[in-house]
Amino acid sequence: MAEQTKTLSKLLSDHTKLTEQEAKTRAVRVQITKAAFYEHSKTQAQTEEADRLIVEIEDIRKDMATHDKLTDSLIKEIAELEANRDKSLEIKKREPNAKKRSEEENKFYDRWNPSEIESKLRRLIADKMERYSLKGSMFAQIKARETKITELSQNTTESAAVFKEKDPLTGVESYFMTQVGSTSLPQDEGDSLRDISKEFRAFVTDAKTQRTFRREKLLKLLGNYKRAMTPEYTERAIIESVVDELIRMPDMTRKDALLSLTPLMRPNVRHQFDRAMTMNTTHPTFKKMIINPCDGSEDWRTEKDSKPGRPLKKLEPEKTQFRFMTWLDYKNLLEHWEVAEAMSTFSYDEAETDDVIQHFLDRLLTRPILKAYAYEKGITTIQDVIASQTKKTLTAKQKRKIKTWCEHRARESAAEALQYPKQAEVVDEPEAIQLWEELMKTNKPKPREAAIAFFICFTTGSRMKEALNLRIEDRESVKEDGKEFWRFHIRSSKTDPFCKRMETLTIPMEMKHGVPLALELRAQVRDRESGLVLKTLEGHTRIASDYLARYGAKAGLSKKVSAHSGRVSFYIEGRRSGLSQQTLAHTLRWAPGSSMPDYYERCWLECSNLGAPVSVAKSRARKRNGSDNEDNSLQVSDTPRTTRSQSRAKETENN
Repeated sequence: MAEQTKTLSKLLSDHTKLTEQEAKTRAVRVQITKAAFYEHSKTQAQTEEADRLIVEIEDIRKDMATHDKLTDSLIKEIAELEANRDKSLEIKKREPNAKKRSEEENKFYDRWNPSEIESKLRRLIADKMERYSLKGSMFAQIKARETKITELSQNTTESAAVFKEKDPLTGVESYFMTQVGSTSLPQDEGDSLRDISKEFRAFVTDAKTQRTFRREKLLKLLGNYKRAMTPEYTERAIIESVVDELIRMPDMTRKDALLSLTPLMRPNVRHQFDRAMTMNTTHPTFKKMIINPCDGSEDWRTEKDSKPGRPLKKLEPEKTQFRFMTWLDYKNLLEHWEVAEAMSTFSYDEAETDDVIQHFLDRLLTRPILKAYAYEKGITTIQDVIASQTKKTLTAKQKRKIKTWCEHRARESAAEALQYPKQAEVVDEPEAIQLWEELMKTNKPKPREAAIAFFICFTTGSRMKEALNLRIEDRESVKEDGKEFWRFHIRSSKTDPFCKRMETLTIPMEMKHGVPLALELRAQVRDRESGLVLKTLEGHTRIASDYLARYGAKAGLSKKVSAHSGRVSFYIEGRRSGLSQQTLAHTLRWAPGSSMPDYYERCWLECSNLGAPVSVAKSRARKRNGSDNEDNSLQVSDTPRTTRSQSRAKETENN
């Protein structure tokens, strides 16, 4: 036994010596200086920055654990709501008439109303998706820090080691470094991971590729991407699941296939991907292409429908089970009426109409509170439901009771949060010129047309939709007093959809507008005799507004410029220059009796020198100073005012 142990020890010792000899023959032994020796010795240990990154990774992992607990509770809440919703739908499907249901079923249906649950589910699901996105960003932060730690510790004892040797005769120390191999240089087998990553990025961020790619090309790209990854990449599992879904579901839409790739995208790539996806989903033709199957089986329909001279087929809206924006619509109120009637302690048919109305309104108090404007629209709907169910004409007193109830609920809603329609920002001319210059820097036609459309609104007060729909054949060149005007006839406007009156938009072509608007308009028209003046945008107001907001922020404007900013700015500048409301209402083509002029003035003029508060303050200041001079109205005296009785007493004393 001892001999066997001795033999085994000798074999192990020989194997160790052989391994060391092979390592020395493979390694490069380079003599270095003493300073380089100590420098490399420092890099072999983890630096303070690496230690800090390790602590940050631990903190992020703790946050992820807390985040996962919250997400799990959210998922449980969603599952519970879905189960209750399905049970309520089953109750309604089994017995549509609430009178024939049991009391427990009516109470359950009243508590878990499907439309209200669906509204809450939409918010919770959106919250869940945000949490998933946050978790993905946490993973990206951890991976970035781990990559940084790897870069800081490149010179490890495995790849590069430093040591010193002492000469036994002279006692002089020599310093050496052995380099076994590199861990930082990319030496991938086959295609490089970096090259495949660039190809993947170009694939998912190109708008044209998104709506035209085929499934075979995507499978080939994902296969190459996976082969280029080393086993430690967790993204390999994601690629495998995506490939399995593509093979199992050959009719998967292009949009769904692209969305399944989002876990593989870094934040900057995801931003470019979302921009391209938004462009494809907002355009009618592109939207149809991107929701086609990625195997190309339906592409011939899109190509056939997009031929010149053939009208595009109207896209059907996505079918969803619920489309309730509020419970104050007719269909929902009928359901609430049935439940209230079934849960009442008296018969609706035998009771007085006033009692029935009061009981029904009391039941509606249990419903979630809505925005204030919803109750204004709900007055007529509630009255119609009650009249149709009671089969009686409501009296003026009963209608007033319903209206009062809606007003009280609207006031409660207004007390909870500030509610008012937001108005577009007013843009001064220097800011408008700054936006024009930023949009005109690019050679792309759409931003340039957005700049021209905005300045048409800024110069004439037109709506953005009207400016984008101007047609060359509707133009008249008018010369008055030696000046040229372009007058466009508006085919249909917001306030005149039935074309009962002639509406025009006039652009002075020889006035100096701060920008070469007339020159750009002439360049757009050229020798064409028909068609849209701004043909690239094709009348899409939202796209033009997006360009204005994006390039306005890029130009450094603090205001959020929108499509309506030009019209609002025209009105405010006109009022500041002394034009009356009546003149501007005629130019802006508002309907008679419109409240928009008053609304504009409340938003923008009351905080200026033309507003009523400043005018009244000036008038009072003039009276205090005893002068009618407007310039002296701003200098308010600080001395106490002498009353008429005090003046008479002083005159008597002097006499």
